[in-house]
Amino acid sequence: FIEPYFGYHEVSVKIKVDEQVIKPATLTVLLLPRRSNGRFLGMCDAIEDELQRMSVNLFNNRGDPRVPCMKDALASCEVTERWKPFLYIKDVELPFEYRSLEATVPPKVLRSLLLDTTLRNRYSMALYVPHGMTQALKSDEQSSHAAAREMMITQITGQAPSAEVRERQQKAEDRLEALTVQSMYQCFRAGFRQVREPAVVGKASNYYLYALPQDLESPLLSVCEVLEVGVAKAPPPPKEKTGVEKLL
Repeated sequence: FIEPYFGYHEVSVKIKVDEQVIKPATLTVLLLPRRSNGRFLGMCDAIEDELQRMSVNLFNNRGDPRVPCMKDALASCEVTERWKPFLYIKDVELPFEYRSLEATVPPKVLRSLLLDTTLRNRYSMALYVPHGMTQALKSDEQSSHAAAREMMITQITGQAPSAEVRERQQKAEDRLEALTVQSMYQCFRAGFRQVREPAVVGKASNYYLYALPQDLESPLLSVCEVLEVGVAKAPPPPKEKTGVEKLL
């Protein structure tokens, strides 16, 4: 028995702050069938690259988690719940006004999108690959586009990028990483947890977050609490030896 492929869904909720309705928040998601007749990885591969990378790092071909933290999380669910589809979050769009760590609107909105819409009771576990652009301000988007254009020009012309271009590119990458971590902290506040197994953190190019529906109904975490939890990162590559160190 193969469950149907559900396709992408877009859900949104209106945000009301101080009696004022502002731009809605939107979530683009995909329901991934668990009973895929031993073809879970192939199904993910056929959808998109980022999902394929996540599936290879976290699941086997039956759609069962390979990492202990996710295994234990699903084992805590009722049998009737644990075989529901996974919910893959492809994209989160939040209003610019609330893209900050201190704002309580983003985690509350994320919970509402996952619990108070048509998604309720339709999934066993939510999965998310966080990306910094969900927290980017307009100035960040402009800087990111400018850095991408400069890098494209150097690739087209075949010329090595100048020191100034490399510096701007590095700043853009560092800023994107900081925004990605900020996005993770917002998710932590809502109830998401990070896959922290060294085997995954050390080799994966992305961070991976997951949450059970009951995790999203627990009390909202404070900024101090999520900062204390922190983000598990891969160790930095060893410094290249130079001069005397290289000779030794």
